[in-house]
Amino acid sequence: MAMANRNANFCGGERTRGDLFVSSDLSPVAHIQDRSHGTPYCLQNASTRNFFSEHEDIFNLLSAPWIRFNDFRKLLEELGSTKHELQVAQQKIEKLRGELQGLKQQARDESKMAQSRVSRRGNPVSTPSTTRSARSGSVLNSNVNAIALIAQRPATQATRAPQQTAATTTRTIPGSSTPSNASNARRHKRTETPEQISFRLPPFSQPILTEGMPPQEDRGLLNDYFDEIKKWAYRWTITDITDQTALLSDEILAEFTDKQRQPEILRDILKENGILPALVTGMVTLQIVKNTLCEHFLYNSGHARAAECDELFDRYAEIVQLEKNHAIDPKEALFEKCQVIGQQQYLYKAIKDGPDHKRWRDDMAQKRSNELTIKLSNFLHIDPGAERDHTLQELFIKGYRIGFRFRMSPCKWKMRWPSPGIDFKPRKMINESKTLCGTPIETYNMLMSNPRTFKILFGMSPRVTKIDFTNRPAAAFDSHTGGRKEVVHNAIVNVARKSSHVGAERDFA
Repeated sequence: MAMANRNANFCGGERTRGDLFVSSDLSPVAHIQDRSHGTPYCLQNASTRNFFSEHEDIFNLLSAPWIRFNDFRKLLEELGSTKHELQVAQQKIEKLRGELQGLKQQARDESKMAQSRVSRRGNPVSTPSTTRSARSGSVLNSNVNAIALIAQRPATQATRAPQQTAATTTRTIPGSSTPSNASNARRHKRTETPEQISFRLPPFSQPILTEGMPPQEDRGLLNDYFDEIKKWAYRWTITDITDQTALLSDEILAEFTDKQRQPEILRDILKENGILPALVTGMVTLQIVKNTLCEHFLYNSGHARAAECDELFDRYAEIVQLEKNHAIDPKEALFEKCQVIGQQQYLYKAIKDGPDHKRWRDDMAQKRSNELTIKLSNFLHIDPGAERDHTLQELFIKGYRIGFRFRMSPCKWKMRWPSPGIDFKPRKMINESKTLCGTPIETYNMLMSNPRTFKILFGMSPRVTKIDFTNRPAAAFDSHTGGRKEVVHNAIVNVARKSSHVGAERDFA
């Protein structure tokens, strides 16, 4: 008995209920004595400490008069076994996660290899003769994206960091408009293309920080872009010119109104006060659309691979014509269209990822902007600080970026520029002559009630239509195109009263 008491005191506890010693301060130390041997057991290890601290109910059971040492030992063994099983299960889960990541990476690598093999087997596409003598060359003849478009699922799974990350995008699949540029660390997320880095000298240079921003929707992107062009024109156009008509040459007017129409149509327009900035807006927007946004913008910009792109556009137009003439089955026509769109995505991505693309884009933006400022020099303020020219160059650069974004998406884009003299169409156009009939409300009511009594003076932006071949509800598909047709931007125009119904639209494709 004295031996038992000494053992109890040595372990720092007091005896309770005969064969069980529990620490007096309720610390996670249990002192157990077996009656048959009279030997005290001092259990003080990590397992019992965690067990007692986390499960106080079981700790209280140890104080019960009916608990036995063998039962307690079995309980501890079961606890240790369960803990070991949990650790093994956790290790298996981590191992399976690692294997899953490896399989995903392997699938991505195999998909990229398949795309590269298909692209190397590209065949020339036969096309009808066109007015552009330079249209020759081969195009990528890949069925991968066409089949994926028909099946309404992506052909590849591309890698990207946050929403088409930091310029490492390789997604050229149908349903994605993400370009690729692995050399950049940041991206201009609003247009899903590499960040537009300003090349203006201080104090005009400002960083564009758009990391983490989602891609801007097409409608908002175009609206903001054309609004930026308008702001530039209103900022730099001279408004206090006495004789504005004398400054407009026939060459400039003919280019703006289409050579099939008389330049005199616009001469009377300039007699109105405050109309010149709007007219300059239209002239600048027209040149930017022709050189950066329309279907043949690479041809108009003199790109070396423009002929390959034009071959695809001609092939698409040929398929549409065959379908209209019922010379091809609609399902086959849809497959052919998807195939052409897939080839278009690959081709424009290859051009954009070229080593000299950015240099070509910057040089062409500077060249086209300089040509435009020279033509409009009589209407523009002189800017010693060169802010005017640098801003216009950046507008051209942004136009090229948007143009490539559009052609790297699984969509067909059409742009129509309203020519002077055509009827005003409320469903396709937006009137910019807000006070033509008095107040803006009176003008709006008059235009809506009798639109055919008004004609277009000049356009300030084109009408942009998108035919989307990605996964969409069947009810939204256009019966003539096989894709979802959507008007992304209505033409902005200036109008006037008319006495006859004349005019036509200029088709950019």
